[in-house]
Amino acid sequence: MKPTMLFGVVVLSLAGFLAQDQPPRDESYEGLVKDMLGTVETITKILKTIRDRDTADAARPDLKKAAEIMLGLRKKAEDFQQPSKEEKDRLEKLYAPKLKVAVEQLRETTVIVKGVPGGEAAVAELGILKDKQEKQKDKKDK
Repeated sequence: MKPTMLFGVVVLSLAGFLAQDQPPRDESYEGLVKDMLGTVETITKILKTIRDRDTADAARPDLKKAAEIMLGLRKKAEDFQQPSKEEKDRLEKLYAPKLKVAVEQLRETTVIVKGVPGGEAAVAELGILKDKQEKQKDKKDK
């Protein structure tokens, strides 16, 4: 997956989360934003462990699991009511800079890992994020 596509997936995930208009469950909007941010950071940490083919192979299950967690967070986002403008502004002010840094670190780390033997296959475990996003987009377009 190209780094720009990965960045796009994360941004689209957050944008999709912010665009929902269904009632919230037991978790807060802010909690979901924190979880998404934490998952991006976790994926970056996992990628940073990749130094060679063996560490790339070892990281693949963890990357797949982290990608599945992100998919679960997207699913939860569908159940949240869009916050008020004031709350959205507050969350954006508080978390947008952190998300920007986290996504940039993820992009940089992804580029580095792809240059490591086995790194391309490890990064491919994150492809389910892209595949799911494309399927959801196709459903909305129909």
